[in-house]
Amino acid sequence: MLSTLEDLENPAWYRHNVVTLISFDLKGAFNGVNWVSFDASLQARGIPMAARKWITSFMSDRHANIGFDDFRTETEPLANAGLPQGSPLSPILFAFCNADLVDQPVDPHGGTSAFIDDYFRWRVGYSAEENLTRIQSEDLPRIEEWARRTGSCFAAEKAELIHLTRRKGEHSVGKITFNETDIKPSPTAKLLGVVFEHGLRWKEHVQQAIKRATKTAIALNGLRR
Repeated sequence: MLSTLEDLENPAWYRHNVVTLISFDLKGAFNGVNWVSFDASLQARGIPMAARKWITSFMSDRHANIGFDDFRTETEPLANAGLPQGSPLSPILFAFCNADLVDQPVDPHGGTSAFIDDYFRWRVGYSAEENLTRIQSEDLPRIEEWARRTGSCFAAEKAELIHLTRRKGEHSVGKITFNETDIKPSPTAKLLGVVFEHGLRWKEHVQQAIKRATKTAIALNGLRR
């Protein structure tokens, strides 16, 4: 996703355009998978019936209990458990679950990407206002429709909006409204561990990397004693 953004930002940068990016966090991604919509997505992508039955079995008849020190609750069946956390198969299957959401072209006008519970949408235009208008009128209705159809829910309070440009007058322009929550542009946005800044100078990301490295070095030095 980051390399894709870099490829798009280069021509946008040279043309003095604005890249407006918004990121969303999906609540309970694996646990919230709805089998009916999930099976429809698998079928639409040509997954054979035998494999879909196996996936049904993988997602059903699951039980759980809670343990703390010497205390453990009774084992209970999990209703609508979705995909199991920790399974190496779950991220692969989830790629089919959100395929309809991510299935959009990546071109000089914008694009979309996702990694598990993180979803990103960006627009490229001459101004931040132009990008926001398209995100609000075209992209958010599509995202909300997908959420309703699949029974998914986005955490609007965790959404991040940023305008990537060195035209300072565009940095704080406008806002979008999602799930009755106003989302205003931020000076930084963290995407898959990388901190983006308005001007893509990477100062904040470098500072955080230095802090983590220093903390690790101090901890390792303490082991030598």
